[in-house]
Amino acid sequence: MVQDMNLSARAQPTAESLSILITVRSLRQLDGGPAYTVPALSNALALEGIKVTLVTGYNHTTPEVDLNNAPFEVIRLPAACSRISELRDFLTLRNEFEKICKKISPHLIHCNGLWTPLSHAAASSARRHRIPILTAPRGMMSQWSMNNKSFKKKLALALYQQRDLASTSVFHATSTNEMNDIRRTGLKQAVALIPNGIHIPPYSRKSELSDKRVRTVLFLSRLHPQKGLLRLITAWHDISPKGWRCIIAGRDEEGHKGVLISQIKQCGLSDQFSFVDFVQGEEKRKHYRDADIFVLPTQSENFGVAIAEALANGTPVLTTTGAPWQELNTLNCGWWVDNTQQAITDGLRKAMRCSDDTRIQMGIRGRQFVESRYAWSSIGGEMSATLKWMTGMGPVPSCIVLSGADQG
Repeated sequence: MVQDMNLSARAQPTAESLSILITVRSLRQLDGGPAYTVPALSNALALEGIKVTLVTGYNHTTPEVDLNNAPFEVIRLPAACSRISELRDFLTLRNEFEKICKKISPHLIHCNGLWTPLSHAAASSARRHRIPILTAPRGMMSQWSMNNKSFKKKLALALYQQRDLASTSVFHATSTNEMNDIRRTGLKQAVALIPNGIHIPPYSRKSELSDKRVRTVLFLSRLHPQKGLLRLITAWHDISPKGWRCIIAGRDEEGHKGVLISQIKQCGLSDQFSFVDFVQGEEKRKHYRDADIFVLPTQSENFGVAIAEALANGTPVLTTTGAPWQELNTLNCGWWVDNTQQAITDGLRKAMRCSDDTRIQMGIRGRQFVESRYAWSSIGGEMSATLKWMTGMGPVPSCIVLSGADQG
């Protein structure tokens, strides 16, 4: 059990006084993923009666996720968004984080993400003050991620990250895939297997469809090599579908949009593909609702929030085994295919050949599934139970996966 690990010498909290400090590198809307899910988790925990303080980087230039009237405190640290490249910036950040810890005296720290000054400052303070730390890699321990810019990550592991991981009390994984990534590195700590939640929109049944209407495949995520968009373009070229178009929506990263446009032109598909910049709110939901199929041909995902969002809006999903969504097959609400070019091509062909009514029924089943599993109220309850267990106030919750050594 966690209590046997001598994780904290602090006085045991009560259910009314439990305090947690949560870190996330950025709240920029353009960053997606944790910028949305970490504040949503913070909100869910606050509604469970836990005192939450969210520490993040300070952003001067681009819009942030709206946290007006949030039931928790938000503290922004200017150096938190930089990389550990300038020692002066890191020392400043560490000192500021130390002041926060002394002021708040949290019973736990929940660190989201790796490889950043903020995550290292959080781990350092947790060790110094003997505070239990719950580390959520947020996809940053997947094999794809570890192989991307691998030299820098190997250096970071040697300098600080390996120690930070070793001193983690419990890991937070959003999927079995991510838990396996953690175990693959040899780390034996308990894992809280708790998925991301999503905000469930009001139900809106798809309108009646005309046989003459052009059907739509939607991709909505970051434009990044990890997301597998070149494989989607290749599949489209091989299938040569009639009466279909593809919308690619999202923020360009590392100049990948130019690579995609070049490939689309080379394949002679410019009249079938269109690009939309970063979208959110009602415009984003409209894209999901108007699509006939949502496609994420990803190389690797720790969860895949866009998949859950598409299903919540009643749209069936095609993705790869690089994402932890086998329910697409078991619940017949989409297509979960092998992480290969041929499987993506075959899956897209099959999805396009389905009748409109079949796809609508798949979307209805998908929405029912995410309503029952991924509502934030449910996720908040699981995380609250985990935090109480970590501080000796409750039994081992069902979401905890202990290591062999702990169980033996």
